[in-house]
Amino acid sequence: MVAGRTNWKGNQMKRLRLRPNVTDTAIAWNLAALAENLAAAAALAREANLAMEQNERNRAMGAVCDFEQRLHEAQALFAAALALHRRNPATNEGR
Repeated sequence: MVAGRTNWKGNQMKRLRLRPNVTDTAIAWNLAALAENLAAAAALAREANLAMEQNERNRAMGAVCDFEQRLHEAQALFAAALALHRRNPATNEGR
C-alpha cells in the first residue's frame, strides 16, 4: 500500500456492520463500492471542469479518459445490488 493512502477494504469492514444474511452483506458491499466509484468519477469530472475553465481541453479530456469505464462499473455495481434485492427482498425494512 502507498504511504498516505487509506486501506479501503479495512475501513469499509469497520464501517459496514455485519448484516443478518449473505444477501444483505452483498448488497451493502456493492453499494459501498458504488459510492467509492461514483466519488472517484465525480473527482475526475471536477478536475476536468477546472482544466476547461483554464482553457486546457487536452488536460480536461485526459482527466476523464477512464470516466466511461467508471460509469460502466457503476452501472454493474448498481445492477448487482438491485438484482440481489429483487431476488431476495427484505422482509424487515427496519433491520
